[in-house]
Amino acid sequence: TTGAEFGIGVSIIAILATLVLLAYQRAVIRQTGSVAIVADNVHYQSDVLLNGSVIIALVLDQYLGWRSADPIFGIVIALWLAYGAFRASSNAIDQLMDKEWPEDMRRDFIEVAARQPGIKGIHDFRTRHSGAHDFAQFHMEVARDMTVAEAHHVVENVEVALRRAFPKVEVLIHLDPEGHVDTDNPLVEADVTPHWFGKRV
Repeated sequence: TTGAEFGIGVSIIAILATLVLLAYQRAVIRQTGSVAIVADNVHYQSDVLLNGSVIIALVLDQYLGWRSADPIFGIVIALWLAYGAFRASSNAIDQLMDKEWPEDMRRDFIEVAARQPGIKGIHDFRTRHSGAHDFAQFHMEVARDMTVAEAHHVVENVEVALRRAFPKVEVLIHLDPEGHVDTDNPLVEADVTPHWFGKRV
């Protein structure tokens, strides 16, 4: 019994120390979105589960004589680790493969840009996510007779509107004359704004 109580005490101390570390990691994850820290966080979550299962197993063994708790808890922890690893790896793969934003977020982004005056169309719209930051780039069409100064003013207005609506997104805009298409670009994308500009894709 003394040995069991000692084991329970050590496990409680380990759980409390790990919970402090988990809280700190969660704060860092909110700020950076680091995939590595997310994976490490899953690892320490398993430590909490492990120590918690040790306490429960000792209690069940000492007071109820139930000695089959250890393998059951081991299976549960293994399943939790597998789930956490799958979730962390899926997120990492999405970032490495530059997965596009969800369709509703892409649509909302284009809606904000399209409302700004002076824009004749938007194409080659690309988005990706990295850590706590999002990135968006697109080609924006303006009237062919517009001066460089006027076109620059339009771009600035679009950037301001997008930053206001999407403060965590870094925006890169490439300016094109109306109707211009980069036919030599293998990643060329059709016009994404036919609804707002009366165009057909």
